[in-house]
Amino acid sequence: FRQDWLGLPVIESAVPTPAIVNNTIACNSAGNQVIGSTIHLEAGTAAQIVNNIVAFNAAGIEQSPVGSPFLLANNVFGNPNGDYLGLAPGLRDLQLDPEFRRPATGDFTLATTSPLIDAAHPLAGFGGWLDTDEATRWQNGHFDLGAAELSVNLPAELHLRPPAESVSYELELRGFPGRRYRLEQSADFSHWNPLGDFLT
Repeated sequence: FRQDWLGLPVIESAVPTPAIVNNTIACNSAGNQVIGSTIHLEAGTAAQIVNNIVAFNAAGIEQSPVGSPFLLANNVFGNPNGDYLGLAPGLRDLQLDPEFRRPATGDFTLATTSPLIDAAHPLAGFGGWLDTDEATRWQNGHFDLGAAELSVNLPAELHLRPPAESVSYELELRGFPGRRYRLEQSADFSHWNPLGDFLT
């Protein structure tokens, strides 16, 4: 969820306990507001906020003086005007870098090294749910936090790491855990020679 301004205001509604579940809310600015919280809970709301990622916005979750929200297993991180305003973190809430794959280009899926993989509370989701790419939410026996599930169908990535103490660069293979990938090399993109099979 990115609208480049205030994020997601929640006002009092006919629904007694509106639910905000398994969303990724990232990189929203404050617009012309002083703080500009991403999830702003107005007076009288008793919202259920579960399994969300709220990261790199102007501010995180803000509660008006009157209200009783329920927070569970969210990750609220990197919001410079405050992660929580007027309320405390919920049970099992985290404050970790979510490690998005390519946030600069609008790709807020999780990298394979993200600490938010398999970190969602299982009772807050349903096995039939799909993520933003229509991948099944229940992968590898757990849910991931946020709107996108690390899927077995995602392609692997090769990362070139600069040398630390040696003179050689290193290639790091990242992909869905337990998958086998074959790497090949070619000088002309027509004839390929295998380098080996690798397990993530």
